[in-house]
Amino acid sequence: MICNTPIISYISYFHDANSISENISQFKKVAFSSYKVLQLPINSNYKNLIIIPDGILNFLPFEALITQESNTTNFAKMHYLLNDYNIGYHFSSFRKYCLYIDLF
Repeated sequence: MICNTPIISYISYFHDANSISENISQFKKVAFSSYKVLQLPINSNYKNLIIIPDGILNFLPFEALITQESNTTNFAKMHYLLNDYNIGYHFSSFRKYCLYIDLF
């Protein structure tokens, strides 16, 4: 269940442009915890990652998930999911089906 995970806290950082820069160390902690909770691929030979989010995950910026802990507060030196994969998004098949029905 997502309600009791750091994912909600992670998403909330993106509601206000200043919230990340005002507390960088907490953001890093929450972004890394969210990455671990989602159990995304680690050390994969594949370089493309297609994400089909559902529910609250539609609001989650997967590219900004932090995949390695570090002591830096320099955003350019943090290791993001985007550093490991070419990330693409796709609608779920249910949504695609609903869009198709709405069009006809």
